[in-house]
Amino acid sequence: MWRRSNNSTPGAQDEVPEYWITYSDLIVSLLMMFALLLFLVLAKSQADIARVADIRDRVEDAVEDAAAQASNAGLAITVSNGALIIDEDVLFGFGSSVLSADGRGVVEQLAAGFFPTYLASSRLDVNSMVEAIEIEGHTDTIGSYMYNLSLSQRRANAVMAGLLDLSAPTTRDRLRQLLVASGRSETQPVRASDGRIDLDRSRRIEIHFRLRNDLLLDSLKTLIGHTRSR
Repeated sequence: MWRRSNNSTPGAQDEVPEYWITYSDLIVSLLMMFALLLFLVLAKSQADIARVADIRDRVEDAVEDAAAQASNAGLAITVSNGALIIDEDVLFGFGSSVLSADGRGVVEQLAAGFFPTYLASSRLDVNSMVEAIEIEGHTDTIGSYMYNLSLSQRRANAVMAGLLDLSAPTTRDRLRQLLVASGRSETQPVRASDGRIDLDRSRRIEIHFRLRNDLLLDSLKTLIGHTRSR
């Protein structure tokens, strides 16, 4: 846009360029750009969430399939939200971290039946999908927190060592890359319907299958939740 100069000299025809724009135009333009960028980020986030959720479903389906086959062979395990749960009373004596005879039999069935089936599942590519297989030890609330932390860690270690010891060579090599043992002490007790802590059910081993994209999925859900709440 051009405007004529106010030069008072007769005959002056100089024209001066006018570059300014209003602040409101600038703010509107910036808001439109921000809205477009936000839309693109949310669209990609939703696509990533759907992709990761699909992977999680396939991993959980593989766990269900392998657990069903192991159950048909006589292995008593519970599957909850894609994790295996085994009562520690089946595996250990009270206050002990040494596998009992029955406990060693359970671990042997996991090593020979469940894990080979799971790792060979056509539902998933373990190398690209699974970050770790975490063996969690949980205790009741009897005793101090530190005592239970040590006990739960030693029990998780015992299950992991048993799995590696009792697995076939090909399964053992793969499990060595994936298995992690973690003691959780008494921090996640199981409660009965009346709200009281169920001491027997709180003593347990849980085996979780951690996805490579778990952290990504959680962070994306957090991002979208914060954005929508504004």
